[in-house]
Amino acid sequence: MNERAGGGREGVRASRAVNRAIARAARSRLIWAGMGAATIVLGAGALAVGTRKGRSLVAPLVVQALLSPIPPGVPRRATAVGSAVHSGVPAETALSFLSPEWDASESRRVEVRSADGRFRLAGWERAAPEPTNRWVVLVHGWRGFHGEVDMLAAIWGVLGWNVLAVDLRAHGSSEGDWAGMGGPDAADLAVWAGDIVRRYGEDARIVLHGHSMGGATVLGASAEGALPRQVEAVVADCSFTSAGAMFDDLARSVVPLRSARTLLFEEAREWLLEQGGYDLSLSAPIERVRASRVPVLFFHGTADNFVPPWMTGALFDACAASLKWLHFVPGAGHCESARRDPARYFGTVLAFLDAVASGASGLRIV
Repeated sequence: MNERAGGGREGVRASRAVNRAIARAARSRLIWAGMGAATIVLGAGALAVGTRKGRSLVAPLVVQALLSPIPPGVPRRATAVGSAVHSGVPAETALSFLSPEWDASESRRVEVRSADGRFRLAGWERAAPEPTNRWVVLVHGWRGFHGEVDMLAAIWGVLGWNVLAVDLRAHGSSEGDWAGMGGPDAADLAVWAGDIVRRYGEDARIVLHGHSMGGATVLGASAEGALPRQVEAVVADCSFTSAGAMFDDLARSVVPLRSARTLLFEEAREWLLEQGGYDLSLSAPIERVRASRVPVLFFHGTADNFVPPWMTGALFDACAASLKWLHFVPGAGHCESARRDPARYFGTVLAFLDAVASGASGLRIV
């Protein structure tokens, strides 16, 4: 146990700081959840009236509540903690999001332009303890940022991999008008991978690893035509099948009629397409994996109460990769699988990468 967790004054100060961070995170997450719930309820009321005008008034509120950038001044790391707690992860486990493992002195900020050239995207890279040209690109979830993957970055580093942790569009320090939900972000990952090859050479070996919305993003990237050949595998943790399916699942409790939920989603999609130039229906990993060009390893926690575990099962069935594995982690909540059993989790990852290196093919449930 380190000094910060001890009983001295430093430990007391750290504990108070952590408690304040959790409180901020909880308030922040409640605000976002409340906005989302309120707009969905308003949408239900508009749909009950049955007017297109009513839905057109509600749709912008839905999009802004769920996909707009986090306002300046809201602590990014605290928001990641709040997201984890809201998703069912115990508070003491979520504290790992506040860990100091991602030391700014050990990382270097890098930037690329988005695939469509519209936005500046930020990432942070950290070298492995020993020189290597093996790279893992880590991708955070909805309302997160690169610091959300601190623990994963630390373990990949111990395993001897260089790490690049990116901020997706409209997240963290990256520019963007709206969160892409994995749609346009998939092409951006191909840009990031290409940048690694450009800067570090043709012999680079690259793995894409993401959870939640980041999982959806890496699955989309697995089918990108522009993906460099140096990307040899994808690890997708607790991904959703599509943005539409996630909206339908989350709105079910307040909008009982499926047809009503579909109408509201379509209205929001059309508004976003007009205002943001992005079609939310393109955020559909279930369709992208039918054309996966690289091996894919799927993870999901059986106790995930945010993204239903059946979604990963459906993704696994649909995936066309020549090699695909599936591992459900018993009792793990949303984005919690690696923290619940890191040895088993990364043991599975390494076994999968060995299978990739050997040229194996086929499917396996592990």
